[in-house]
Amino acid sequence: PRRQAGRWRVSAAGAGPTVTTLVERRETPWMLIVLVCLLIVDVALIVTRWLTARRARRNAAEVVVRQDGPSDEPSVTEPVVVEAEGRELIDV
Repeated sequence: PRRQAGRWRVSAAGAGPTVTTLVERRETPWMLIVLVCLLIVDVALIVTRWLTARRARRNAAEVVVRQDGPSDEPSVTEPVVVEAEGRELIDV
């Protein structure tokens, strides 16, 4: 595809002979292209870091469960339920 050039035709008149000029410009927004590329790389790095941390947390939880093994003691990831007959819970 061929890019369109910016063409400007200017005529000035009034205080003498009429002057006409034609300017043609072809500009490429290089700073915009660089900024968009940096944004894409930044988002990719953020997603990669998030996925790596998530995988590390999951693997660490599996290791804790394997080391503890099946037992009567609650593990770190299990909720602890305490029976409290005769005690009243007070919200402070």
